[in-house]
Amino acid sequence: MKPKYYVATWDVKKGMFTPEKGVRTGPYSLWGLRNAIRKLRECGYPCNYSSKISGGGDPSVSIWRV
Repeated sequence: MKPKYYVATWDVKKGMFTPEKGVRTGPYSLWGLRNAIRKLRECGYPCNYSSKISGGGDPSVSIWRV
């Protein structure tokens, strides 16, 4: 079974990660995840990949694999 990916953005008012308007949470294939990241970048999120490696990245976007 192929892994599925999910995305959410940080909601300051709710204090938790929630779906971004116009971008569904998932599940995504790897190809679909790339499209979701593209949409999030259009919404103004940087969506850097370096967050786990160097401690940088975008803390307001959560991407996880199941």
